[in-house]
Amino acid sequence: MRKIIYSLIAISLLCIIVFINYEFKPLENKDPKSTVNSDNGMVNQEPESPSITTVTGYFFFDYVDIRERLVGDEEEEYYYYMDRYFQTYSFELITPTEDTDEKTDTGDDYEDYFKERGMDILSLPNKLTNKDGLFFKNGDYISVEIEGPIMESFPAQAKITKVERIAPRTVYR
Repeated sequence: MRKIIYSLIAISLLCIIVFINYEFKPLENKDPKSTVNSDNGMVNQEPESPSITTVTGYFFFDYVDIRERLVGDEEEEYYYYMDRYFQTYSFELITPTEDTDEKTDTGDDYEDYFKERGMDILSLPNKLTNKDGLFFKNGDYISVEIEGPIMESFPAQAKITKVERIAPRTVYR
């Protein structure tokens, strides 16, 4: 009976040692970018190149509505609603009022328009939109280059490296 107990204890200890050794010292290096220095066992990793993302959209009031470029009547309708109601709509989203049931009748149901089409808004700092004498007008179709990850905070933060106009606004009412 003692031999069985000693054998079970020895096997259990061996399993624990193997488990701990495997967890803290992997058998193979799975990251191809890192190298192990044999002198001191230190792992050296090459710095990753920053990822660059480019988004395009319509510029309105220091915001970019990220979307594909519209054509014809869709673009005219988009300009109509953005020119007249975007500031009101964005203000209502940010600062809700107590009497949300009461709506003023404007003749246009702009909330439904914005909800149906959806909006993916990126806020641009004013210093970027007026940089190097490049002033954007409401409705310009622009490109924004973002370097690195977008930080998970509210509001989300990213390093914007380049902003350029792709096409100026063509329809004015």
